[in-house]
Amino acid sequence: MIAQQYSAANPSRSNSPYCIFLAASIQHNWDYAAKGMRITIESCRISNPHIPIAVIIDDDSLAVRELFKGCEIIIIDPAELKLGLRTDLGIGVYFIFYVHLLSHYQKVLYVDGDTLIFGDLTPLFEMDGHLLARRFDRNLSVEYVNPEIIMQKEGVPISTDCINTGVVLFDMEYWSNGKLHQEFLSLTAEYGWNSFKNPDQGFLNIICWRNAIKEKLPDIYNTFISEIEKSSSHYTKVSETGILFPCVSNVDIKIMHFIGPIKPWHFAIQGYSLQRISYRYYEQFLPWHTRISQHLLVYPNFIWRKLSSLLNKNSSPV
Repeated sequence: MIAQQYSAANPSRSNSPYCIFLAASIQHNWDYAAKGMRITIESCRISNPHIPIAVIIDDDSLAVRELFKGCEIIIIDPAELKLGLRTDLGIGVYFIFYVHLLSHYQKVLYVDGDTLIFGDLTPLFEMDGHLLARRFDRNLSVEYVNPEIIMQKEGVPISTDCINTGVVLFDMEYWSNGKLHQEFLSLTAEYGWNSFKNPDQGFLNIICWRNAIKEKLPDIYNTFISEIEKSSSHYTKVSETGILFPCVSNVDIKIMHFIGPIKPWHFAIQGYSLQRISYRYYEQFLPWHTRISQHLLVYPNFIWRKLSSLLNKNSSPV
């Protein structure tokens, strides 16, 4: 595995013991980088200007360097990776397993490119644990094609809860020697790439089980957008920097996660309302010209989506 590293534009930030990083295959999903990761990074810079940001990617073009200007950029050659069952996710879901390339930090926080960061994350970095991720009630067997084989061999009980890999805090004293990467490749050799339905979560849950990792990330650091939209106690607050952020049950949400297939950058092109709470939080980090273009784009697409739905309904056999 060949890795090339480029320092951040602001070298003074590298003195921090903490780092936030994002990862993706730029070659396979430019939209995710330009419309997702870039906005996540912007929200992080406003709320946590003291914490450096790194990206682990597979493209070294001038456009990419400009897109992630000011970030520490690590370029990898993912030749050893194969695409699993979830072809819609792309090969970039595996890049989280290269966290050892950031071993020059004490703590590293991975965040998906479909998250927004609103509050100071210093209290999170000060928490103890080899790996902290949000745990939620979901039968772990849904992560595997043949759960009876994998879970029985690993000794994992059916009732075990799952971790969500959208936000993960790594203690680099534990992971800096490439342990995560080695265990990940060991699992692929043992069970095969196509045994895992959700590659990153399927692998990481087993790795946590093998290492007896049970620490829990507080939900405020990975709150799903569906939980905010459905909550009767949700309201919006404004930070000192003028940023809108969600509050649920009088608790400030620090990281909001757009979990699910429809991301906010899909709304306009697919004709979904830009008045939704989820889009309002995302939109505030967009350049003004992009905001205008999205509002101009959404109306004809909304009409087309409604017409298509009506035509499909009328053409359906009785």
